[in-house]
Amino acid sequence: MLYKNLEKYASDHLDVKSVEYRWSNRDSITDDGLPIIGSTSKDGVYVATGFGFCGMSNGTTAGMVITDLIKGKKNQYADIFNPLRFTREYMAILKMRSAILSAILFFMK
Repeated sequence: MLYKNLEKYASDHLDVKSVEYRWSNRDSITDDGLPIIGSTSKDGVYVATGFGFCGMSNGTTAGMVITDLIKGKKNQYADIFNPLRFTREYMAILKMRSAILSAILFFMK
């Protein structure tokens, strides 16, 4: 429905004869704010998500990281964005950080 409304508006108000392509997205943000880019626990399966409203730049980074991983090359960002970084210990640190930030924001009011 949204696309039909946009197409109608474009044809009514702009010099648009037809719409050749459509694009949409759903932005997600990871718990630590960093994208998830790289190899999964299943060999040969790669993932790129959690770009947090920065899909154009992070998508390019994802392409470079995954390309290097497939080629067996070292990539300086692979560890930072590693999908397997979310261990129990790491999540506990993130929860603590979130609690501290919430307390700071609460007392700043």
